[in-house]
Amino acid sequence: MRFSTPTFLLLPLIFCLLVVTGCDSSSDDGLVCNLEAGPITTGATATVEYSVTFSGDVDLESVTYTADAGAQSVTNATSPWNLTRTVPAGTTVALSGDARVRNGTANISMVVTEVSGGGTFTVSDSDSCSQTGS
Repeated sequence: MRFSTPTFLLLPLIFCLLVVTGCDSSSDDGLVCNLEAGPITTGATATVEYSVTFSGDVDLESVTYTADAGAQSVTNATSPWNLTRTVPAGTTVALSGDARVRNGTANISMVVTEVSGGGTFTVSDSDSCSQTGS
């Protein structure tokens, strides 16, 4: 089979276009982050401080906190997002968030403070995700 000059020149160009448009650049879509703090089960009545912060180009897709009423989802959370709850002994608490990060940072944290037997006990957990560059 013999190709004419214009067809011969077009085939490599078409191949290159297919290769370039078929690739998905993760830097354009950002880094998908599934952030988790906890679970922590309280040994006494406790105060739980939930916190979510982000900076840069971050889309916070969801925030879910767990307290004595079970898992609760928060929509349209902005940074900083903070919530304090008092929970009874034996409650499992947790915090999670899903974010897409492009040249920024997303952080979640949870601080559990119990007062029992004349002492104060604090337990914390956190998670973060970041992406830098263009």
